[in-house]
Amino acid sequence: MSTEQGRLPSEPLPRRGRTRGRLHPDRASSGPAHHRHPARGRDPTFLTSSKAANETSAQANLQVALTGADAYWTQAEQTYSGIDVAGSTTVSNISEIDTNVNYVSGTNSTGLNVVSLWTDGSTSIVLAAYAPGTRDCWFIIDLKAASSTVWGGLGSGTYYAVDPGIPASECAAAGIAPSGASTPQTGGFPSA
Repeated sequence: MSTEQGRLPSEPLPRRGRTRGRLHPDRASSGPAHHRHPARGRDPTFLTSSKAANETSAQANLQVALTGADAYWTQAEQTYSGIDVAGSTTVSNISEIDTNVNYVSGTNSTGLNVVSLWTDGSTSIVLAAYAPGTRDCWFIIDLKAASSTVWGGLGSGTYYAVDPGIPASECAAAGIAPSGASTPQTGGFPSA
């Protein structure tokens, strides 16, 4: 009889991913191994990375929404008039611009890919996106002209803010800053 790689033909091939008949040390000790992810539920790094990705996704969607709002501003001859559906919780008119973001006006952001918007109908727009993993509501306030009323009065420019640790039902764009929101800043998103 010939042997192949040092074993007799009647011997079974060794199993991979097992150590002496037990689960590999990377796996938890109970339940079927194929139903568990080795990092979930045990590794704080995995959980921290997931939360950071959640925040980054909400912030990226707001940046995309701001690009869409700027395109709307230009197409509408330098006004935000008509960008939202006044008095309605239906889809915003900005949805005609293909940004792959879902827009709502007059209601809250319910998740990463849903951006709530508010406008004064002229030169100011507020965008909000909710990050469910961290329960943070992220904002971009874009003012084409100074405003004495939007978020307590701001000069023209783009501002960023966060309202940390709130339920999704409270993450809605508005002309008035939420009581727990950070002070609006320029240059990028603040820390939560």
